[in-house]
Amino acid sequence: MKGSEVWAFMGGVLAAMIIGMVADALTAPRGDSKADTVLQWRTRYVPQPAETIRVVEPGEVDTQYVVREYFTKKVYRDTILQNDTVQLVVRDTVFENALGEREVSLKVNTELFRKHHAIGLMGAMGRHQADLMGTYRRDRWTVAAGWDFAQGGPMIGVGYTVKEW
Repeated sequence: MKGSEVWAFMGGVLAAMIIGMVADALTAPRGDSKADTVLQWRTRYVPQPAETIRVVEPGEVDTQYVVREYFTKKVYRDTILQNDTVQLVVRDTVFENALGEREVSLKVNTELFRKHHAIGLMGAMGRHQADLMGTYRRDRWTVAAGWDFAQGGPMIGVGYTVKEW
């Protein structure tokens, strides 16, 4: 084959892979990934008082204790939501009977964003072989098609990913 025929063949292979990927994406069933999981929020509601009434208590008051508690910083850490996908934590610092600082921490499992489709270009050189192949991957399956320049013929292959990390 001539150089222009090889490039035309490779362009055809690439176009077929792209068309297959788009058709697969349009016909793939929805709801088969962790991203479609319904989250259950477990929020604890602490109601605020509608009215504050001061009551004078007869007896002795430990003034040192009251002053010491007033000038003590207290840190509260509440886990609002925690599962295998998301962790939401609120950390409040109370000082002098007021909310001094609030920190909200959200951690998301990045495995949700793992790509399920991929296309690529692969080459191989060896004794009696010089290959250039285009690849398409869906989940663990890979399909490759290309041209062997040393032997002068087309190639096709299928692969399966055994372990991912």
